[in-house]
Amino acid sequence: MRRRRLLGLAIVMSFALLATGCTIDDFFSGFPGLIVVPTPGGGIEIRPGDGATDPGEPGDPSDPSDPSEPDPSDPDPGQDPDPGADPWTIETGWIRADSSRFKTPYYVITAAEPGPTLFIVGGTHGNEPAGYTAAQRIVDELRPDKGRIVVIPRANAAAVAAGTRGVSDLPDLARRFTLGGAPVGKTANEIWDLILEYEPDWFLDLHEGYDFYIKNKNSVGQSVIYYPTGRAYSDARALVDYLNGMPAVRNGRTERFTLIRNPISGSMARKVGQDLGIPAATIETCLKDPLERRVGFHMYAVRFIAAQLGMTLQ
Repeated sequence: MRRRRLLGLAIVMSFALLATGCTIDDFFSGFPGLIVVPTPGGGIEIRPGDGATDPGEPGDPSDPSDPSEPDPSDPDPGQDPDPGADPWTIETGWIRADSSRFKTPYYVITAAEPGPTLFIVGGTHGNEPAGYTAAQRIVDELRPDKGRIVVIPRANAAAVAAGTRGVSDLPDLARRFTLGGAPVGKTANEIWDLILEYEPDWFLDLHEGYDFYIKNKNSVGQSVIYYPTGRAYSDARALVDYLNGMPAVRNGRTERFTLIRNPISGSMARKVGQDLGIPAATIETCLKDPLERRVGFHMYAVRFIAAQLGMTLQ
């Protein structure tokens, strides 16, 4: 008898689908007592169900199972999980906490598995939006599988807010990192102290140029500028080859990247490389490209250098 009722429902369903244009799944979402099973011939079979839906994979946020029921895979049901079991932790600190204009956050994202440290800076110049946009997206979207990343998305917060290279009392943060001595000014000194604290295995400063270096040697847009210490050259050379293999470059929608030796004196990357002997580079995209492409280049560059260290950012 129940099968005859199901057959009748199937006939009604056929007319309903034709009339409304809805899918089979949409139609049966209102019938929790039935399930639809595909048949080998490409059709469907309607069977009585128990009212339950597929809970999906373990950990699926769409799992409709009753949270009051103990999970047999949980060794300690009813107890909060051990906070130490989280795959990573995020710590937030402040550069220039003393100043409403220059106060800016930094983030330390640490995986449960020990590993290398990658230090990333954006917003050294406030009129180079791809750098600070990419740095913030890295904080918001990417997590290391091992080790840690330290990120300052907007190093010169006042300049970022103004949309200018610098401001009157900090006109160019990329000239404040004196070689062989103390940096100039509180912002530069606090950033330097953070670099010394975390002792990174690689350091990246994300920038932009107004023109393509390959066409105009007065601008360093579309370049990787490395300091020659340790593994810096081999990693930077591989990075340039990687970026130049991307579709936008291969298809001629933008210009090729160029490898350049020695970041400018006074920059963070130059001081990190020369004074600390840590691999360091300035990554330069070009303002002539669309913003999203430039942000993408920066994020791919950061992920590539992380991979060179044996770290996956995902």
